[in-house]
Amino acid sequence: MRCGTHARGLNKERPCHWNHLPEWKITRALQHWLKGFATPERIEEALAELGGGEREAQLRKSLDRAESEAESFQQQRERLALALAQGQMDGDIYRQADNRLLARRDAAQGRVIDLRRQLDSLPDLEQRRRTLENLYRYVWDWVDRDDPSAASHLLQSAGIVVWCEDGEITGIACD
Repeated sequence: MRCGTHARGLNKERPCHWNHLPEWKITRALQHWLKGFATPERIEEALAELGGGEREAQLRKSLDRAESEAESFQQQRERLALALAQGQMDGDIYRQADNRLLARRDAAQGRVIDLRRQLDSLPDLEQRRRTLENLYRYVWDWVDRDDPSAASHLLQSAGIVVWCEDGEITGIACD
């Protein structure tokens, strides 16, 4: 197990900082934590706490609304341009109305981009479930094989975080 800097491969020249813990301490704490956490019931509870299903549905609804608004503003601009082309509207009035619609369309498109980013950042709950279930099944294999890099990768992909302070483990959670 390595500190966050070394786990991400950002610095290979310097040793881990003073908060580095011996692997056996982390392994023992994880074993104890996993016995209580990595059961099918607790996995479902942890996934429910992430709230991906509700949050995702809410974001998708907002995204649909923003996309509809952006499209509506664009259609209004096109109708406005058609009215100008047919001589039914003064050029100054057209520019004022078009600028307002353009600003509203751009704002809606900005919301679309933001909502898509939020959706993309949501954890894939099915993938997280599979990873947590595999962790529960195979955790003892990597402990027995003494393969810290495989263990670290499995823990990171499961979203499990170990917090350390002053050479001691202060918490473990599924983030």
